[in-house]
This record gives sequence, structure tokens and C-alpha cells, in this order.
Amino acid sequence: MVVVVVVLVVLPLTASCVQLRVHHNNVSNPLEPNADGIDIDATQDALIEDNYFNVGDDALCVKSGIDWFGRQYARPAKNIMFRRNTIGTGHGITIGSEMSGGVVRCWPGAATVCECADLPALPCCSPT
Repeated sequence: MVVVVVVLVVLPLTASCVQLRVHHNNVSNPLEPNADGIDIDATQDALIEDNYFNVGDDALCVKSGIDWFGRQYARPAKNIMFRRNTIGTGHGITIGSEMSGGVVRCWPGAATVCECADLPALPCCSPT
């Protein structure tokens, strides 16, 4: 049996983007307490779909700058859609933990949530 480990660094790629699509990824880092899956920061027209998350913090997070810098940049996260994502462990979908630039039209969509820290475990997924 061959095991392939792929490290995917998404954070720098999802800041201030236009027409972003992130799909069919397996994001796993459940042991780190501050490990987000994907942070969408000041991005517009984004589609995040068909991903699996097993993380130690927010699986999906929409942001738009922090404090003074966010207000100066003044670019809202806008037209963000999540669909068919599976969240194994983590804190689910967070909208606006840092949102000084604003968040406009964000659709969390349907997500399968299995073992979020803030929710009871649900019998909805099998290990992959």
C-alpha cells in the first residue's frame, strides 16, 4: 500500500481573489487547535464545493480584513457560495470572525457535518 501525503497551503491563494473555485480537496489537520481549512478573505465571486475537511478549527471561514487594515482596504467578501462540502472535525462554517471590510451575499449551502466540536457527532460519514 502506498500512502501519498499532500500538503495544500490555501490561505495565500484565497485572499483578494475574483472568480475563485476550490473543489475536490481533502484538507486534514485535526490535531492543530488553530488550523482552519479554507479562509476566504476579501474574495469576490467564489465557489467552494465538493471538499472534505478534517481540521482543528474552522473548516470554512469567510473574512474581509481585520480592524483598521480591513477598513482601509475596504473590500468586502462578496458572492461566496459553499455547496456539497463535508466537515469531519472542526468548528463548521464561520462567517465574519474578521470582517472590517464587510460580507455581502454569502450562502453557506448544504454541508454534511459529522463531528464538529460544537455539535454532537452525527452518523453521516464513513472514514475515507
